[in-house]
Amino acid sequence: MRLPTTATNNPPLRSSRHTAQPRAHRLTLRGKKTLCTIDELLDRADRRAPVSARSRLLCAGLGVLAEDAYTALGGDARHDEIGHAAALLSLLTKVDDEVIDARRFHRGPLRTRDHTELRQAARNYLAPTLRSLRAAYAVANEPRCELAAQVGQMLRGLAASPARLDALLEVVAIGWEVQVDAVDVLSRHPDESASFEVARVTAAISGYWLLMITMIGALPAETERMLSPAERQAFIRWGWYIQRADALADFGKDAEAGLANSWAGYVLFERARDNYTEALRAGDTSRLYRLLRDTEADLTCVPACEAPLLRAASELESLGQVPDWLRWIHGMLTHRYVTHAEVGGRVPDRLTTLAIDPREG
Repeated sequence: MRLPTTATNNPPLRSSRHTAQPRAHRLTLRGKKTLCTIDELLDRADRRAPVSARSRLLCAGLGVLAEDAYTALGGDARHDEIGHAAALLSLLTKVDDEVIDARRFHRGPLRTRDHTELRQAARNYLAPTLRSLRAAYAVANEPRCELAAQVGQMLRGLAASPARLDALLEVVAIGWEVQVDAVDVLSRHPDESASFEVARVTAAISGYWLLMITMIGALPAETERMLSPAERQAFIRWGWYIQRADALADFGKDAEAGLANSWAGYVLFERARDNYTEALRAGDTSRLYRLLRDTEADLTCVPACEAPLLRAASELESLGQVPDWLRWIHGMLTHRYVTHAEVGGRVPDRLTTLAIDPREG
């Protein structure tokens, strides 16, 4: 199976026990299988800030990353347990994200606020789910803590040793702190940040999220090893590509939520400061997208060609299908921007070449 013909220089996807089906179909099956067992608890857990049906399905579907890492590392008999646990961890992070990413929590980029106070508020809000996950029981009478406890129990049941579990939980704890960094930096006015700071957080958001999900596949005893330090670092490089594509895919939604300092927003501000600020204040989504195109800030959110993605994929080739999934995620997010109604198809070939239509790929 090959990626869509719009990406003419994309390499063929590697074969595996799952690839008789298109990727989007397999991801959907994984997502639906998890959601049918967790929907009632998820409905209670995300009542404060509901996760959309599309986001639920995508987050749950990403359990395929752990499944395929498990296969590549020698696992054979526990794919469903692995995929289900990874799907639940993915959903848990999304439940918390929806709350702290909301404008009513962080107050947005156009108001003066205390960044230290915001960071502590985010850390305090996230703490019960992290503690519940680590302890494998709900530390507070909240549905999201019930969900976290379920994840913790599953991870304990899968782990071959305390060392393997601790290695994953260490990355999970980093991921929770990345959520604090993200809500602080992304909700700032762009004039309050340096480019290196926005870049660091951008890479970490998707990098650590996808890494923790994938690492679940290396927990059981039948796998040959945990992920190497080089492989973990490769996920952060993928995070740089994927989160910038996400900034394009969700550009209008982020602006409405007050997350005006994504990589796309930061670069746009650097190129059209007054116009960007005025459009934000007015809530003029059409103008924001027009500025993004006219300044070519959108092009800074994707690599100049396929070569960097191929190099990043080669760094994870020992994980089988995992780098192909990461390339698919990047292409799917780019496709969402290219086909957005406010973009209207008026994009350079570079963007359409990197996009992957999920109905085909």
